[in-house]
Amino acid sequence: MYGGRGMRRRVERWVERDRSWIDVALETDDESIGVERDRLVAAGVPMSRTLTMRRVSPDGVTLRWQLAAPQDPSLPFAMSAYRPPARPERVVHANGATAVARVHVAVPSATRAAWQSLLDGEDPWIRLEDGDGDGVRLVELSGLTTPLDLKLIGGLPLRPVGSP
Repeated sequence: MYGGRGMRRRVERWVERDRSWIDVALETDDESIGVERDRLVAAGVPMSRTLTMRRVSPDGVTLRWQLAAPQDPSLPFAMSAYRPPARPERVVHANGATAVARVHVAVPSATRAAWQSLLDGEDPWIRLEDGDGDGVRLVELSGLTTPLDLKLIGGLPLRPVGSP
């Protein structure tokens, strides 16, 4: 399979998820993932080879990026920046959401050191929480001006930043 066993395990895991957050990607600002991949391998995190990806955006622009995934599918994969840049300068959403403020992830003690290597210490958006299993427990959004529509979010753990 394209990407090797680590990617196959990751995709198989995606198929098992039903109405939940599927995965976490850690994005670099660089156009190449090579330096990050090499840093992780040196830290003892077994990684896939670097995959070069592309897709065509709705407006016809070919976007390119790279990714590398840890062999352990419970760890996040690493992704380069899009070329050309594809992020909007400003997010406009009907409910006022402007950004993902934080992602809370359940991390078993057995994988905490690998997570910290992937995050290169602290990360402003990722909050590691002790827990059995793995995966996203909660996503907090900034800028909400109207309540979230529970039918639209389908029970996903999603809330305004700072709410209980």
